[in-house]
Amino acid sequence: MATVYLAEPMLRFRCNLKGCCCKGWGIPFGPQDATALLVAFPPEERAEILRGASFETDDQRKITAVRLRQEPPDGACQFLTKEGLCGAQMRLGVAVLPYICRAFPAFAMTTGSEVELYFDPVCPEVMERIADPDGPMTFVKVQPEPDSDLAVRSSRMRPFEEITIGNRSLVHSEYDLIRARILQALSDWSRPALERLAQIHLAVGRLMGGQPVEAFEVERDRSVEGFDEYFDQCVSCHDSRILGRYWVRLRRFVFEPELAVLEVEGLVPHLEYDPKWHQQVDLLEPMWQPLLYRFLAHSFFSTYLHHPETSRLSMSYGTVTHTLGTAIRYALAFASCLGRPVALTDLKVGLSASSLLYRVNVVPPEAMPWFRPEGR
Repeated sequence: MATVYLAEPMLRFRCNLKGCCCKGWGIPFGPQDATALLVAFPPEERAEILRGASFETDDQRKITAVRLRQEPPDGACQFLTKEGLCGAQMRLGVAVLPYICRAFPAFAMTTGSEVELYFDPVCPEVMERIADPDGPMTFVKVQPEPDSDLAVRSSRMRPFEEITIGNRSLVHSEYDLIRARILQALSDWSRPALERLAQIHLAVGRLMGGQPVEAFEVERDRSVEGFDEYFDQCVSCHDSRILGRYWVRLRRFVFEPELAVLEVEGLVPHLEYDPKWHQQVDLLEPMWQPLLYRFLAHSFFSTYLHHPETSRLSMSYGTVTHTLGTAIRYALAFASCLGRPVALTDLKVGLSASSLLYRVNVVPPEAMPWFRPEGR
């Protein structure tokens, strides 16, 4: 099997076994996976399993996905038990599960010689690994054991596709060089993370202006004019009702007692943009730096893999900043709703909610602010 490249903390990822990813959406099983699951059950049970199922087809009317029925009141998979466990796995073993059930929250891409694995921070256990306060995020290349969770998660991957920066196409080695230098900069915690993010934007801006890839460098002592104003625009994006809608979708992934009970009706008024938000949370303070730095490193490592507009590197990189800006809105709203100062927990959950919004939506570029430094 090919070598797997991933964030080192994800080697310690373990499912919380609470069933949060098994409800709230119609899980798309591949036709072969669905068939294998179905035939594992006795013939007399199969009709009931298929009751209420829906099928997706391509232009040739070939089935491309099967969605089994969802049970009320929360759209749970029919196999999900009241204890949050998988009834199919308990009865027939893990091998019978469809690939998506065994792979989530990881997504794989191959460059030919190796597989890159991205873990989605929508999952609370992924955010726990990101938030581990053990220094800068590191990335490793490993050889998975056969049939291990890592091997399964890496077994189906999409190919490396075209990446553009400005008017240029990049080969993988060029993309890898850019990413490596960004990650190197994010391993240096000598300045606040938001300043480092501004320096990354400036470096990407030079690439957009035609700088050769081999000359790409993040100047770690460079001040960046105009970034504070740009980041404030990122915070202000999106109507509070849109943010509330994604809170509804995320809440099943939230297990922090204070936050899990927040209803969208009460939260939406607190999600309104406040131009004085800096007075409530100063992102330059030391307490925020480990989480911010590690989240940014996790995001820049895998932005090509998980962003809907993967071919446009400037947009997928810029969306990292939009994700952080929107997470601030969520964190401020949680604290305001609860009548207390913003806590690290608020930002962690806010980053998950914001990641969900930007992963499932392709936001038109013209609808969003983008950083354009003078004289790039």
